[in-house]
Amino acid sequence: MAADIEHANPHGGESLAAFGKRVVTWLEERDNTTHVIAHAGIMRVLAAHMLKLDRANVLQWPIDFGGIAWFRRVRGEWLLVRWNA
Repeated sequence: MAADIEHANPHGGESLAAFGKRVVTWLEERDNTTHVIAHAGIMRVLAAHMLKLDRANVLQWPIDFGGIAWFRRVRGEWLLVRWNA
C-alpha cells in the first residue's frame, strides 16, 4: 500500500484525491433524490464524503458485488441507512 494513499497514482492513473474530487463534485451538483449505480470505489468515496469519514478507512469497508448502499439526508446531515444490503 502506498504511504500516501490519497495522492498515489500507480501506473500514472488517477489518484484517490483526484477521483474523490470528481465524484464529490458530481454529487454536489445534484439537488434532488439521486439513485447511483456504480462500482464500489464510488460508493466508498461517496460514503466517506457524506459521513465525514477518512477515505482510507472507508476503503476497507466490504461491499459485495451488487451490494447496495443507502443514504438519507435528514436536516442537512447524511445518514447511512444500509451498507452492503
